[in-house]
Amino acid sequence: MKCPVCGSESGEGVRFCPRCGAIIAEPIRLDDPRLVAAEEDLRRAIGARKSTDVIIEPWWAVAPLILTLVGAIAGVATMLARMRSLTSDSDWADAMAGMRDGFLVVIVFSVLSIAVLALITYMLVKRRNDHFSREDEVRTALVQLIRSAAWSKERSDFVFPELRMIDQYVGYEPRRDPLLWSLAIALGGLSIFGVLPFFFVSDPSASIGIIFLSIGLAALIGFISFVLTIYMFYWLGKDIKEHDTRWGIFSSSARIAMSKLGFPYPNTLGYGTTELPERSFALYLILTLFVSPFVYYWWYTLIKDPNDHFRSQWVFEDELLATMKVQRHP
Repeated sequence: MKCPVCGSESGEGVRFCPRCGAIIAEPIRLDDPRLVAAEEDLRRAIGARKSTDVIIEPWWAVAPLILTLVGAIAGVATMLARMRSLTSDSDWADAMAGMRDGFLVVIVFSVLSIAVLALITYMLVKRRNDHFSREDEVRTALVQLIRSAAWSKERSDFVFPELRMIDQYVGYEPRRDPLLWSLAIALGGLSIFGVLPFFFVSDPSASIGIIFLSIGLAALIGFISFVLTIYMFYWLGKDIKEHDTRWGIFSSSARIAMSKLGFPYPNTLGYGTTELPERSFALYLILTLFVSPFVYYWWYTLIKDPNDHFRSQWVFEDELLATMKVQRHP
């Protein structure tokens, strides 16, 4: 028999490790009637990851930038082409027509860029909600499996420290509305149309009030959309980091408890997860304000970090499934 805590070997029939005093549990079997229900719930929760833990390719963060750049280049090229066609007899209307055509090209690509960002937002928020819900089921089933395996007071007391740690790091994580937040991002697209009157009025001097009102509304809508976007960046980054930390502590504690109770789990005291990096919201905000293209890197991190968390968690879950497969088919 091998001690699950210190690894020391002892003879058959020994209940306590002669070196550290830990309980030496008999190897547990998952076909034990006391464990079957929890084991099936755990399998079902892990299997659901195919539809919840969606890997979003990082190139999505680059697509809006490419559309914006292409639109700017195409718009300027259109304006220059129209300006070259002007003659000395051309009037204000002819000049504005050339600018209007170029501006319309910019608007089309800008709207496409914002539409892509709204789609990315929807995918990010939805998969966040779906993953949190699935992980709740995984944690619940795994805790139930551990409690079912601790069927005596002696065994329960042995894993009490781990169960107490697990209870401290299991809590409800609020869900967000993906459609609402994607619409908040799309709101920024409305600000583009606020400057249209400047290009389409026949007599700018007579419509100066309308022009300034439109530009003012565009600026207000743009500011509101920017604030909502920054707030979304804040909680998306904060939530996944805190969630990853909780999962790391939970999975480590669960692994130790399972090892103590006799589950043939590999890497008994291993941590088993790759911790996500710390990302400073204040630093990212300052860089975005002073170097606006940095915002696309910010989008990239919001896509990449959940991907890394999913893949790390899958390693833990795959080890669980492998262990249960061995137990079902010795």
